[in-house]
Amino acid sequence: MKILYESQVSQMLVAVRVNRLEALYHLAVVTGMRQMKMLGLKWSDLYWINQMVGETVSSGQPPR
Repeated sequence: MKILYESQVSQMLVAVRVNRLEALYHLAVVTGMRQMKMLGLKWSDLYWINQMVGETVSSGQPPR
């Protein structure tokens, strides 16, 4: 695993603006999610009102 400085993250996000996977890069930087976790996300894992990303818990409710 490689840790990036803030300036390196900014440069990377500028460089991937033309990449079709730009949203995944941004998600990785903002959330710290691992690659397989991000690739396994479903639309039902997005909580637009709470502005959260995650898996539903056993009760079927979004994480708090």
